[in-house]
Amino acid sequence: MLLDIYDFRRAIEIEIVAKAAVRRKPANLESMALNLIVMEDRISRGVEFAICGFDFHKEVATAAHNDIGMGMLINLKAVVLQMMGCLANVNGAGEVTLELHQNLYDAIKNGDPDCARKRMAEDMDIAREQLMWALDHDPTLFLIET
Repeated sequence: MLLDIYDFRRAIEIEIVAKAAVRRKPANLESMALNLIVMEDRISRGVEFAICGFDFHKEVATAAHNDIGMGMLINLKAVVLQMMGCLANVNGAGEVTLELHQNLYDAIKNGDPDCARKRMAEDMDIAREQLMWALDHDPTLFLIET
């Protein structure tokens, strides 16, 4: 199930980020930049930063003016935050996450949808690799209560 969620997110969010690169407004860029500052601060202090990653993806959907993408994120919020929170504990994940999100921001800011797609694919592929590593080391890590 978790891999299915990542595969779904990857397909949808690659197109959302491309639309954000074309449709973003200055206020969207300001919100994303502020999110990155908060994320960097939390990572440097060793504080939980998963919510910042989630909020960044929400800001991207907002910049894309894509209600379907926003709805998808909101509906998956609990599961995505659980996964992000667990993966945040992978050694070095904070720095990697920050760099990936900064690269996404740069592509959006530069108005380059092709680069934005490439950066989002990279972000999602690395997150999937971290998920696979975590599941290999502890298959019960992401048990989701129903």
